[in-house]
Amino acid sequence: MGRAILTMLVARFSSPCVAHVNIAGRGSTIRKVFLLTIARAFGLRYVLHLHDYNYADYFRSRGAFLQKLIEKLFRGAATVVVLGRGDLEVVFSIVPTAQGPRNRSSQCCSRSAT
Repeated sequence: MGRAILTMLVARFSSPCVAHVNIAGRGSTIRKVFLLTIARAFGLRYVLHLHDYNYADYFRSRGAFLQKLIEKLFRGAATVVVLGRGDLEVVFSIVPTAQGPRNRSSQCCSRSAT
């Protein structure tokens, strides 16, 4: 953990620097909440890449306090990358104001207006 914090601090002064952070449920989320809170304090931007087959259930099973921290984590990301429609819907459920996909390769996963 200490090495990761030191790496983020050094990276903050590289130009340009955006951290690519993989996230999944369970311990991964707890570690990322901690590390990315520090990253935000350093002014480091990050891309959050969701890697979990069932993150929605994980999110719903957390208490209100951790859910708020997770919401803040997703809202603070410069971009959120997902691997499929299910993960896209998870992001929309966590951050209802999130915008849909922006590139052609992800149009298959765009959110339906119906």
